[in-house]
Amino acid sequence: MRLGSRASIASLRPFGVGHRRERYAAAAAAAFWDSRHALRFGLDVLRHGACADCSLGSHGWRDDAIDGVHLCARRLRGLHRWTAPAFDPGSLPDLATLRGLSAERLGALGRVPVPLILRARESHFVPASWNDAINLVASRLRDAEGIGFLVDPATCSNEGIFLAERLARRLDTPHIDLVGGAGDRVVHTVLQWTTGLDAGTCSLRDLLEADLVLLWGTGLAEHPFLARLLHLARRGGTRVLAIGPDAEPEFSGVWLPSEAGSTLLGSRIIDEHLAVRRGGDRHLAWAVMGELLWSAGIDLAWLEARAEGWQPLLPTLRDQPLDELAAGTGLAPPAVRSLARQMASSRRTVLLTGPALGRGPDGNQTLGAVVTLALLLGLIGRSGSGLLPLGGAPGWQGGRDLGCAPDPSAGWDADRIGAGARDDELDLVYVAGAGQQHLLPEDADPAEALRSTRARVHQVTQLDPAVLAEPGEVVVVLPVQSRFEQRGGSTLTSVDRIVRFSPEVRGHVIEGCRPDWKVPALVAQRLMPQERPTWDPVDSAAVREQIADQLERYLPIELLHAPRDAFQWGGATLHEEAFATPDGRARIPPIEPPPQA
Repeated sequence: MRLGSRASIASLRPFGVGHRRERYAAAAAAAFWDSRHALRFGLDVLRHGACADCSLGSHGWRDDAIDGVHLCARRLRGLHRWTAPAFDPGSLPDLATLRGLSAERLGALGRVPVPLILRARESHFVPASWNDAINLVASRLRDAEGIGFLVDPATCSNEGIFLAERLARRLDTPHIDLVGGAGDRVVHTVLQWTTGLDAGTCSLRDLLEADLVLLWGTGLAEHPFLARLLHLARRGGTRVLAIGPDAEPEFSGVWLPSEAGSTLLGSRIIDEHLAVRRGGDRHLAWAVMGELLWSAGIDLAWLEARAEGWQPLLPTLRDQPLDELAAGTGLAPPAVRSLARQMASSRRTVLLTGPALGRGPDGNQTLGAVVTLALLLGLIGRSGSGLLPLGGAPGWQGGRDLGCAPDPSAGWDADRIGAGARDDELDLVYVAGAGQQHLLPEDADPAEALRSTRARVHQVTQLDPAVLAEPGEVVVVLPVQSRFEQRGGSTLTSVDRIVRFSPEVRGHVIEGCRPDWKVPALVAQRLMPQERPTWDPVDSAAVREQIADQLERYLPIELLHAPRDAFQWGGATLHEEAFATPDGRARIPPIEPPPQA
């Protein structure tokens, strides 16, 4: 830390007194207290388990990108999810009492220890054997005409996602999707159309060597490790710009416990915040593209060699009045021109997009314009540069890699599945993980919200509000192990395509729970007994062998078996030689100029 540089110091108040910041000591004390009955297990989860609290990923409290210990307050606050003891099914309150509890208080009840069944108009969950519960689920799936699958990548391992997706496809339902915001899905859809792969194109390590890092719509509070990366990158000379309507607290500085200077006086991680007006991101992308055209900042040689569909875009850009586009951004024209100059002059630029860019009715157009801007500058497919979509739950990238997405022709996404569950368009909804945000609308009455759906299956570690919604006929709750308890370990894919192995952590066994990959396998065995050998893996290592057989880019996954084992599919930079499109060339998204402000 350059103590003589005011640009590096967040505040002259020691320890950030009076500032809004993370309280690491308080988070550690709370984690210790909440996990006091399983301290050794909780410590081993922190030391050895792949982080499951943001999409950046780390091995225990170490990371591939930077040296030293990384243990954020967000991970400490979430530790109780894995260390919670089981509740006593016999002492579970009635539904009316449970429905009066928040999601946090429901989680505080503890882990679900045995299968539970709730029938219509009954006031209590009834414990059941695994044999009876699986028989009931299989019979309902066999009779259902419309089936929806929701998979929560925040709690499911790659192995669990793979077998849930495989079961859905085997049942011939096109309605399967990951739980997540619309913005997360939009950016992956645009990247799929443009590059042939719905994945970020560079690595988090590239931030440390970049000349320019652009945070566009990114919520830093959701990614604590990103603050540390930006701190180190900026100290090495990287310029960091943030684009968004709100000045987030982290823009003023962060207090990092890993460095004495930062702990005392804090660290600035943002050089400049461009406060674009709400809804003005699309205007800004078009304004910068227009400025680049007039200043000869577009990489025409790269476009000629690597991209298709850019020629018709240039006349459209010439016809756009830059002053009107700049007015739509809410920024002064000099700020727009400065941004264009910085992006054009940077040799290595990393663009981090947040889910906010994909929200709203013009989310596709906004992200399409941002991706097009990256293509015009030749950032995608260039070593040390690229685009990384942040947001989404931990495991989101792995879920997309493993095919957990609606059928393009007839499938429903997560929002539509939730609406179908409420509007009597689905006979059965199967939720692997916590899917309450898509099953229940805002201010919903849990007693009535999902009554039209005849049957629901919830594969969970803890109760959530959607589980308590009144069923049309029956709700089946199937308890699963956390990703850290599974025999043979589990894997998780980070936002930059690194597949990390998380070993089995012993010392906290909930006897009635099954691995998240085992539950869909048990259902499939009951539905298709003639195919039992293909649905009977002995442990998660056997599931990883199946993944390697079916997905070439995940071929090394069958070799992961020890702590810190990992691989990055596609290498550090995607599309260096060719894009994954049929002709090997990138395609400019079908974008239109924004309306006048």
